[in-house]
Amino acid sequence: MNTNNSKYKLFSYLFILLTLFVIFLFTKNIYFEISSNKAIKEELTKALEDKNKELQKVNKIKTDIDTWKYNDLNLDKFLITFDEDDLIDYFYSYAQKNSSKFEINSLSFQKWEPNEFWFTEWTINLSATFLNEKTMLEVIDNLIINSSKYNFYILSFSYPMWNTSWPITLSIPIKVLYK
Repeated sequence: MNTNNSKYKLFSYLFILLTLFVIFLFTKNIYFEISSNKAIKEELTKALEDKNKELQKVNKIKTDIDTWKYNDLNLDKFLITFDEDDLIDYFYSYAQKNSSKFEINSLSFQKWEPNEFWFTEWTINLSATFLNEKTMLEVIDNLIINSSKYNFYILSFSYPMWNTSWPITLSIPIKVLYK
């Protein structure tokens, strides 16, 4: 009886192993699919979290824009109308007041069409002779950057820093926007 029992035990073990092998063959694709879907789900969950963060930022910007008051925006600089004579007067009157700092050599204008923000842009090429670097930066700061009447900006500007012989003549490309 002992031998029979061990035979049956051996057959039952083999049967169990065979059953597990057959189950593995039929379910391995499902297992791999589940693990693949789990990885995809994690990626999508992370992407969803990122998009929700972006949405929160956009909603914050939207509420900020909704709470702005028209009076808080300083659009007066853009709503002015002017022509070349006004700009020439602006630059030359500043140059007369500060004749000890710089001298205007030439002033030229190039009118542009409206840009993507519906503002009209003008390009002003100012060629001037400055006494030294300090006065040049002071004139640029007062005349262009801190202008109370116009909204000027400079896209790019460079000058030779190794130049030790001042005064120097430079050309400054200035843009002005108006509505």
